[in-house]
Amino acid sequence: GSPGNYSNVLIGGTEPGQGNQLANGGRAGILLFSNGTNLQVIGNTIRDNAAEGIRLPSPTIASLLGNNIYANGGLGIDLNDDGITLNDPGDGDSGANDLLNFPEAIRAIVTGANQLGYTFTLDAPAAAAGYRIEFFASAAADPSGFGEGERYLGHVDIAHAGGAQSYTGTLTTLEPVSIGDVISATTTRRTAGGGWDITSEFSAVATADGLAELTVAVTSQVFDPPADNPFATPGNDIELTTTVTNIGNGSTDADSIFAVVSIDPSNSFHNAETPAWGGVVAFATGAPALTFTPSTDLRFSDNAAAPESFAQCTYTPAAGYDSAVRHVCLNPKGALPAIAPEGEFTVRLRARIN
Repeated sequence: GSPGNYSNVLIGGTEPGQGNQLANGGRAGILLFSNGTNLQVIGNTIRDNAAEGIRLPSPTIASLLGNNIYANGGLGIDLNDDGITLNDPGDGDSGANDLLNFPEAIRAIVTGANQLGYTFTLDAPAAAAGYRIEFFASAAADPSGFGEGERYLGHVDIAHAGGAQSYTGTLTTLEPVSIGDVISATTTRRTAGGGWDITSEFSAVATADGLAELTVAVTSQVFDPPADNPFATPGNDIELTTTVTNIGNGSTDADSIFAVVSIDPSNSFHNAETPAWGGVVAFATGAPALTFTPSTDLRFSDNAAAPESFAQCTYTPAAGYDSAVRHVCLNPKGALPAIAPEGEFTVRLRARIN
């Protein structure tokens, strides 16, 4: 059919008691089909409907804010009445709500009962008044892998100059959040007058994680000691074993681990293969998603001060024993979980006592 010509429509509201309960319907919870302006759906609970939570066929333009939308048969929000509308680079497509892109690459970290650390990327056109990003938590993910929003957690307002921009911060949530909550988000464009005009579909979901906390322990012993001198004395090699353990309640970010093993200036690093190890160093972990490739994940520094990043490790050691190596730099790839014994890795290396 043809869209109506309805304008200045508000379903719900921002004040206590103004939100509606729209549940157990045989179709979508809300269907908006209009070529009018100033259409708003605010503060409602939309659940257990047979079809979508909110359906907006083209050319409808509406802002959807602060709603709890969950357990519906279709998507929580469906723009263009065609299922999931994936993001497009630059967000230049058109349709209901201009098919506004939702946030991507969401990372959610629970740092307190009402504290949610977030990271996300938004690829959208420049907006003079910026965008509002709303966050939601659900007990389970929608089967589509894209969100609904059982509990509205709050929002952050962002400036946006256009293109793909990344954001990191902490949201003080309106309701408690827990590790394992399923987090989703929407984008709403702000207008110059302090209002809003268009809202995206729900993002793909992310599972809220806890904080990683790494500890480092280093032990040493004489390496393959000769029978006549089994002590840590000049001329003997020592084996340094560094154990990194995640004692927090969340996994590390992917590829984010950076560890440094410092070599005493009176010792010379052994830059040659140890046959029993199959390489210059020996790496071992029970973490299923952590790998170590020496050609890309092992570097060295000859500076007295410890490097602060893997990029600062630029020294190329000489073959054999090199007394100039001061720090061995490690950047294993993947993530280290907060589960013992999977939540740790060890690295062994050799140095000669001079």
